[in-house]
Amino acid sequence: MVEAFSYRSASGNEKDYTLMPWTMPKQTYQQYTETYYQNIVYKNLANCSNLPEPDNTYPWPKGQYKLEKCVANGDGLPEIAPEGYYKIIFQVSGEVDWEFVMISKLTSNTNLIG
Repeated sequence: MVEAFSYRSASGNEKDYTLMPWTMPKQTYQQYTETYYQNIVYKNLANCSNLPEPDNTYPWPKGQYKLEKCVANGDGLPEIAPEGYYKIIFQVSGEVDWEFVMISKLTSNTNLIG
């Protein structure tokens, strides 16, 4: 099973993070790859990573995956979100239970010319 939780902090201080309503409900791995992975994760991170294409995720290819200087394009994400630090805790349960934590900083795009 796969699920994810999102938190936000204005300062980035660990004590300041609060749970956000944007969660990914517990679902099977196949449901995840056909929905959230394909429509959000891959669309936002394919240009800055070596993540597998959505049709090549079962079984998940063994390897080392790198995300370098990613700037998400916002596909599938909320239209409006306050600036700050966002922490996503991604959890997988099954034969082996594991999780990873991703922290990103959201800033506004400012057009200085007009």
